[in-house]
Amino acid sequence: MKKNLSLYRIRDIAIRKHFNQPPRILLFYFLLFTNLLMSQDLLKREITINLQNVTLKAALNEIEKKGKVSFVYSRSQLPLNQEISIDVTGESLERTLNSFLTPLHIKYEVQESNKHIVLTQQKNVNSTNSLRESNVGVAIGSDQHLNTITGKVIDKSGKPILGVTVLVKGTNVGTTTDVDGLYVVKAYDNQILEFRLIGFATKELAVSGQLSLNVVLEEDVISLDEVVVSTGYQKIPKERATGSFVIANEERLNTQVGVISIREKIQGLLPGVLVQGNSIVIRGQSTINANTQPAIIVDGFPTSLSLDDINPNDIESITVLRDAAAASIWGVRASNGVIVITTKRGDESSKPKFAYTTSLRITEMPEIGALQLANSSQYIDAELESLDRGWFNLSLPNGNIGYSRVYEIYKNRHDGIISNEEAAQQFNILRSNNSYGQTDLFFRNSMSQQHDLSVSGATKTNNYYVSLNFQENKFQSIGNNDSRIKLSIKNTYQIHPKIAISTNVNISQIQSDNNGVGVYSFVRQKPYELFVDANGDYVPVYDGMRSQQRVSDLMAMGFYDWNNNLKRDLDNSDNSTINFAPKIITGLSIDLLDGLKYSGSFMYESRRYRNEAFFNEEMYKTRDLVNRFTRITGSGLDSQLPRGPIFEYNNYNLESLTLRNQLTYSKNLNEDKHRIDAALGTEISKVKSKQEKGRYFNYDKKLLTYSAIDEKTLGEGVTGWNGSVQYLPPIWRPIFEEENRYFSYYFNGAYTYDNRFTASVSGRIDKSNLFGASANDRITPLYSIGGSWNISNERFFNSKVINSLKVRATTGENGNVDKSTSKVLVAIPMVNSYSTGEEYLTIEYPENKELKWETTRTHNFGLDMGMLNNRISLSLDYYIRNSYDLLAFSEADPSLGFSKVYRNTASVENKGFDLAVRTLLFDNDFGWNVDFNISHNKNKVTKVYMPSPTVDNYLTGGYTRQIEGYPIDYVYNYRWAGLSTDGHPQIYDNQGNVYASSDPDVTPEIDWLTYAGSTSPKFYGSLINNLRYKRLKLNTVFTYKFGHVMRLPTVYVRGNGHVLAEVDQRWRQPGDENHTDIPRMYDVLNEPYLRSQFANANDNRTKDASFVRFSSLSLVYDFANGILGKDIKMLQLQAQATNIALWTKNDRGIDPEAIDLRYGHLSLPNPSVYTLGLRVEF
Repeated sequence: MKKNLSLYRIRDIAIRKHFNQPPRILLFYFLLFTNLLMSQDLLKREITINLQNVTLKAALNEIEKKGKVSFVYSRSQLPLNQEISIDVTGESLERTLNSFLTPLHIKYEVQESNKHIVLTQQKNVNSTNSLRESNVGVAIGSDQHLNTITGKVIDKSGKPILGVTVLVKGTNVGTTTDVDGLYVVKAYDNQILEFRLIGFATKELAVSGQLSLNVVLEEDVISLDEVVVSTGYQKIPKERATGSFVIANEERLNTQVGVISIREKIQGLLPGVLVQGNSIVIRGQSTINANTQPAIIVDGFPTSLSLDDINPNDIESITVLRDAAAASIWGVRASNGVIVITTKRGDESSKPKFAYTTSLRITEMPEIGALQLANSSQYIDAELESLDRGWFNLSLPNGNIGYSRVYEIYKNRHDGIISNEEAAQQFNILRSNNSYGQTDLFFRNSMSQQHDLSVSGATKTNNYYVSLNFQENKFQSIGNNDSRIKLSIKNTYQIHPKIAISTNVNISQIQSDNNGVGVYSFVRQKPYELFVDANGDYVPVYDGMRSQQRVSDLMAMGFYDWNNNLKRDLDNSDNSTINFAPKIITGLSIDLLDGLKYSGSFMYESRRYRNEAFFNEEMYKTRDLVNRFTRITGSGLDSQLPRGPIFEYNNYNLESLTLRNQLTYSKNLNEDKHRIDAALGTEISKVKSKQEKGRYFNYDKKLLTYSAIDEKTLGEGVTGWNGSVQYLPPIWRPIFEEENRYFSYYFNGAYTYDNRFTASVSGRIDKSNLFGASANDRITPLYSIGGSWNISNERFFNSKVINSLKVRATTGENGNVDKSTSKVLVAIPMVNSYSTGEEYLTIEYPENKELKWETTRTHNFGLDMGMLNNRISLSLDYYIRNSYDLLAFSEADPSLGFSKVYRNTASVENKGFDLAVRTLLFDNDFGWNVDFNISHNKNKVTKVYMPSPTVDNYLTGGYTRQIEGYPIDYVYNYRWAGLSTDGHPQIYDNQGNVYASSDPDVTPEIDWLTYAGSTSPKFYGSLINNLRYKRLKLNTVFTYKFGHVMRLPTVYVRGNGHVLAEVDQRWRQPGDENHTDIPRMYDVLNEPYLRSQFANANDNRTKDASFVRFSSLSLVYDFANGILGKDIKMLQLQAQATNIALWTKNDRGIDPEAIDLRYGHLSLPNPSVYTLGLRVEF
C-alpha cells in the first residue's frame, strides 16, 4: 500500500477552497453592521430651495424631492392653495419648515421611522364656524349637537395605522391619524365618518353623540396585492402597468404553513403557472430542446442558485411576468416567462420587531401499494407459466446458474433432484413471503422541524431586516437526513439626503446524509425474496451468476463475500454532501436631478458543493468490484484492484458576477396630468462553473491514504475472476469547466396621461460568448410595446356596479438560449478502452456560424375589472405566443459527415387565456373570500424537420420526434381491436380491418394510428377559499388539471422490470378475451417489439388524466393581544394538512401526477403531510 501524504494536503486545500469564506465576505459584513450603527437626524438635513409665490401644495412637493422626505396630511384640512414664498440656502429642514408652516398655524410631527412628516392644522377658536361654513348644501338643523370625536385607528393585529384619512362624508372637513393612529374630528349627529387608506377597505360609521370612536381597518384582500408590480428592475403601480402580471403577496403565500420549498408556496396560486414536480412552465412550452424553465429573479438579479437556497419565510411577494411587455426587459432569459421574488425588508417603525416561527411537519411513509405491483403468489404464477412455455433452457450444464429462486426450484424438480410435492412445498413457502411488508426496514414517516427568527425595523437613517432559519429534516428513506441554515441580512442606509447605500447578504448551508434506499431499489427485489429473516439476519438476494454454494467456495479461496443484500448496504452506507451558497448584493443610489436617479448594483453569488461517498468492505459495490478483478492463479489469488474501502468525491463550484448601472426617471408633470417612468441601463454578467470528480482505492479515512492503481490498463480490460475480460468503469468527465458571459443594454419607459392612458415601450440587446463576435455583430433587439386605457377614470364612466375597468394590449419579443451548443465545433474527448486504447474526439455539434437566439413573439390582450366596491375583481388575459428560430435537428449534406445538424429551424405556437376571479362574500365577524383561477393553453409545433416519419416515431414521441401541426407532447395510438381468440393483441387499420400481432405479414402504417391528445393539460388552475370567524381563519386550496391524457403502465416486462398485479388478469384460455385486455404470455422470452406496441400503445390503454386535488387545508388562530403580556404583539397557532384527497377521471386509481404520462411508468404519489406551527411577534 502506498502512503501518499500529499493526498491530505490536496484534500485539505480542496475543502478550504470550497468552503472557507473569502475575506471579501467579511468586508461586506463589516460595512453592513457599520451602516446599522450610523444615524442622522431627519430634521437636521440641509436644504436649499427658492420658491416665489407658489401654492403650499407645490412647495410641499418640491421639499419632498429636495429633502428626500414624505409629507402625510389631509387635503381637506390644509390650505393647499395658499400662496407662499421660500428662499433658504443650506438651511436645516427644521428651520425651513418653521419659516412657512408656523404662520399658517400648521404643526408637524416626524414619524418615528423618519419616513414621514405628518402635517395637521392647529386648533383655533373659529373651528366651529369653519365647520359650519364647510357644510354648504348639507342639511344641518340648528338644534343638532356638534361633537368633538376622538379615537384610534388600528389594523387587525392591533397595530396603529398612520395616515388614515378621517373625513366627514359629503364635506371638506377631515383630518389624518398620527403615528399612534389617533385622530380628532368635529361632526354633527347623523353625519357619516369615512376612514380611508390605500390598501385597506374603506369603513363608514354614523355619528350619534359619541365622544370616542375606535376603528379597525382590514386590508383590502381584493386589491392590496395589486398595488405595486415588481419587474426586478423597477416597481410599477398596477394601474400604470400595461403588461400581464400575476402577484402573490405575503398574505397569500402564508396560507401554506411550514413549507420548506418555494414551489410548494406557489402551487395553484398563480394563473398561467403550471407546477409539475420540479418543473415550472408559464403559458406552455415555447422551446423544443432548449431550457424550458422560467428565469428566476431574486431581489432584482437572476440567480444561478437553487430555490432551496432561499428561506421561504423571507419572501415578501412573488410576481410572475407572463407577456412580452412584462418580461422583455430580461431579454434572452425571458422566453419562458419570469418569476420575480422579492424578500422582506424592515417595517416602517423605529422599534425593532422580532418574529419567531416554528413548525413541525410530518409526512406519511411511502405507500408502496400505489405502484400496483404483483404480490408473491401472482408473481410466482407468472414465472411458472413462463417456465412452462419454455422461456429458459433447462438443459444448461450448470444447474446453479439460473433466473430466480422459482427457476431454481423448477429446474431441481425437472432434473429429479426434488419431487413435485417438495417443489410445491418450496413454492408455497415463497408465496407466503412478502418483501414489501418489510418497508419499515427502509422507510419511515418523515419529520421536518423548522425554526425561524427575524428582526426588522427602521431608524432615522436606515432600514434593516435580519433573519436566521434552521431546518432539521429526516426524510422518508431511513438514512436520508439534512440540516439547513439560512441567514439573511438586508440594510439600506441614507448617508445623505440624496445618497443611499444598501447591502443584502444571504448565506445558505445544507449538510445532508444520502444513505437511504430509493423506492425503486426496494421494489426491484422480487416480492418473495425477504431482506432479513425472522432473526433479523441478512437474506442474500438470489444471484443468477453464482449459487450460494459457489459463493461459499469462492470465500474459502479468499474472495470477499459475494452475497448482495439491500439492508446490509443501508447499514454500511456513508454518503454525505455539503452545499454552501453565499450571495451578496450591494447597491448605491443617487438622486441626480428632479426625478432622475442613478442606481449601481453588484451581485456575487456562489455555490460550493462537495459530495463524498465512502464504500467500506461491507458494501456490495466494493466487494463486487474487487472480486471481479481478482484472478485465480496457481499460486493463489491475484487482486488487480487493491482490497479495502473505495472513496469517491465530486466537487462542484459555481460563481456568478453581475454588475448593473441604471438611470431611472419618474416624474409627474403639469399638476399630475402627465406621468413619465423610464429606466435605462447596462448589465454585464459572468457565470463560471467547474466540476472535479475522483476515486481512490483502499482508502483510509483516518490516515487519508490510498493505494495507486494502473487505471489505464484496467480500463482497457484485464482477465477477471472467471477468465472473462473485466473493464474498470471510467469516471465520466472527471474535470469539466464552463464559462458564460453576457453584456446587455436595456430600456424601459412608460407615459401616463391623466391616469387614463398609458403607453409603454421596452427594448434589450444581449450579447454572449456563446455566439462569438460575428454573431453578436448581428444585433437582434428584443422589444415590447404596450398600451392601456383606464376606462373607469373617464368622466363619462359612471357605474354603480363597476368601480374599476381597464383594458390592456401588448406585443413584443423575448429570447431563449441553449447553453449546450456553440457556434464552434463541440467535441468530447474519449478513450477507446475496448480496442486500441487511443484517445479520440466525439463530435457532439458541428460548426454552426449561423447560431442565434431562440425568439418568442407574444401578443397579449387583457381586461381588469372591479365590481361592487372591489368585492368582485376579475383579470382576463388572452395571448398568442409564436416561438421561432428554435434549435432542432435539420437535414444536412451527408458528404459532410452528418445526416442532420442542430440549427435554428423549428417553430412553436402557444395560444390560451388566463382568468383570475376574486370575490369578497362576507366581511364582518364572519369573513369569506374566494379565489378562482383557470388557465388554458393550446400548444402546436408549426415547423420541424422529420425526414422519414415512422410508426415507431409517432408512437414513441418525445425528444426529436415532434410533428408539425401537433403539440410538443402529443400521443398517438393504435386503434384497439381487443384480443384474438388465442390471446394475442389486435388493432384496426384505417379501413376497419383487424390485424393481430401474431399475423406474419402485418406492417402497420401511419394512417392506422389515431391522435389521442397531449400529456400537457389544456386547462389548469385552483379554487381557494379563505374563511374567517373573528380570530379563527380557515383556508382550503383545490387544484385541478383537465384535458390531457396518460398511458397506463405496462403490465409485465422481461428481465428486472416490475410486474404489476394486473398480470393476474392475463388471458389464459379461449373465452378470456371477452373480459380482459391483458394478452397471453408470449411463447418465448423475447417478445416481438411490434406485439408489445400493439398491447401497450393503443387507445384502450390511454386514459383521461384529468383530476381535482384537495391540496391543502389550513387553520390559523390569532390570540388576543396582550394574552401573554404587553410585549407580545401577536401569538398565532397554525395547523395544515396537505394532499388530502384526489378525484381522477381514470378508473384505475392512478394519480396522474405520479406516472410518466407518455410511457406509463408509475411513481409514488405525494403522501399526506401534516404541519403544526407557532408564530410569535414581539
